[in-house]
Amino acid sequence: MEGSNASGAEVDQLAFLVDRLFDNPTNLDLNFQVMQLQIAEGNLEAAEATLERVLIIDPSSRLARILIAEIQISLGKYASARSVLANLTDNPATPAETRKKAEILVEKIDEATRTTRYSGGVSIYAGQTENAFGRSDEDAILFSDLPVENTTKDKSDQVYGYQAYARLSHDLNYQRPTTLDGGIRFDNRDTHDANLSDIQTLSGDISFSRTSSFHITGGIFSSYSDVNHQDFSRNLGGVASLTTPMFSVANMTTTLTANRSIFMPYSGVSDNPGKSSRAYTGKIEFMKPTGFGSMSLAFSAGITNADSDINDQRFEKVQLSGQTNFSSVALGLSLSRQTMRYEIADLLVSYERQKTSTNEASLSIKRITGQNSVLPNVFPFMNIKIFENDSNIANFNRDGGEIAAGMEVTF
Repeated sequence: MEGSNASGAEVDQLAFLVDRLFDNPTNLDLNFQVMQLQIAEGNLEAAEATLERVLIIDPSSRLARILIAEIQISLGKYASARSVLANLTDNPATPAETRKKAEILVEKIDEATRTTRYSGGVSIYAGQTENAFGRSDEDAILFSDLPVENTTKDKSDQVYGYQAYARLSHDLNYQRPTTLDGGIRFDNRDTHDANLSDIQTLSGDISFSRTSSFHITGGIFSSYSDVNHQDFSRNLGGVASLTTPMFSVANMTTTLTANRSIFMPYSGVSDNPGKSSRAYTGKIEFMKPTGFGSMSLAFSAGITNADSDINDQRFEKVQLSGQTNFSSVALGLSLSRQTMRYEIADLLVSYERQKTSTNEASLSIKRITGQNSVLPNVFPFMNIKIFENDSNIANFNRDGGEIAAGMEVTF
């Protein structure tokens, strides 16, 4: 239960009802009206006091117990809320519908007060990817700065895969809310065409976060990838972020990331170890809750210093994202534009340094409630992505997309 700012008319009405309540303090309807306006005003403490008065007048009021428990949960008074709900869950005379509501609130309290929490899931998906071979839009591409015929296949391909993940978080015994969080994830992505790469990635992270007037997080992450069952790359890095409110309008998160990537020799890829690098990224994100969900605007920039100078690069990116729930479906939309510049020209391609801009749009659709499913923890989903590359070198002018649908099982 969340409070919101009341309008001027609601404030006047509340003052009028409070005056009436002084004359008739045992009027239950009047007390409930006052409570509703106090919640609309965002004054949950006053609403709690009003409901306590209702319970003194009518100790058998089950509605008042449910409402006061919801308010106490919002205020973090979990012990008081649990005591109020016990009167309903332990009473055989409590109607089934009211008992169910009380049990849901007890579960909410258990979740909020549990010091160690875990979650995990597996998902499978299948779909189709367009321009699977990454063919340039141009009929002629460059080799040593000379035009040659573009013979790359222009075709789509089937893609399928699965993910498995698990996370564990533990609240540490400090005065300020402090959490230790860690997770591990395995991704497998296969394609139908034998000439395309099958990729497996194992990744993990662990972080430490603390919340007060601001939220601070620091941690490390690592990943390992193989391509077509051959070692391809490893990655290890650290991340730190700070989230602060901005005049009660939005939250601003500043994130700094540093990582080291190691690429192994790989048949068919020229100088793959030369791509090994140290990368540094900074990001500022503004996130605002709205009446229909949340929106965020992020700006990021980074630098990559590779072992081979021709892989040194810089990038800037801007991304607009939004999330909302419609009935039992969660919708996510993201639009982004990234500009990447290489510091040194790859003379095997062109005498010019590559500069490429990528525009990308993605849409995710996921069912978030499973009460009507045979298995309540099974959630269907669909992801759609399209992108377009615009480069000063013909080889990198390309576009493509992917659509995939699948099922996720969570626990």
